[in-house]
Amino acid sequence: MKKYIEGVLEKVSDSCYHLYVDDELYVNMNSLSLHNCQAIERGYDLENIADFYGAEAKGSIDFKLGANHGFEAGFQKALELLSDKKFTDEDVRKAIHLSRTKNRDEYVHSENKIIQSLQKNKWNVLIDVEWNPVSNYCSNCGSGGNEMSKPCDHPLNCVHWKLKLDENNKIILKIKS
Repeated sequence: MKKYIEGVLEKVSDSCYHLYVDDELYVNMNSLSLHNCQAIERGYDLENIADFYGAEAKGSIDFKLGANHGFEAGFQKALELLSDKKFTDEDVRKAIHLSRTKNRDEYVHSENKIIQSLQKNKWNVLIDVEWNPVSNYCSNCGSGGNEMSKPCDHPLNCVHWKLKLDENNKIILKIKS
């Protein structure tokens, strides 16, 4: 049974993110993987894409590793070349609309506010959790007492659900589609 807790990942600075659940701070950067947070911000994980590309390549192990590294280098170069193209047509339309908003004879939004409105700093995410049948009784859901306990639907408030962690004991987040 796959369960997730819904949350919001917020970028505080270049190397700091906070995770909120039900509008309350759930965890700070100490429990989050910077790599995972950056992948969510970018909308892709370069290492995963390169691994997939390398695995799909035909040939020897050395050729596959070369394809993997070549893909990563090429992708990084493409990002470098496209780095000055930060906004979509829709982003520019939004900025133009905001710049035209007036209250009497004064513009409502400053240039800085318009620019900040284009920079996304919050993402809806899913926190991966797994059922952990333990002998403890859970007063919130009524489950427990034996190994055959059935999973409840309250992963945030039940002692039987535990957060899935990566190899560095960091919480695993996924972008909510």
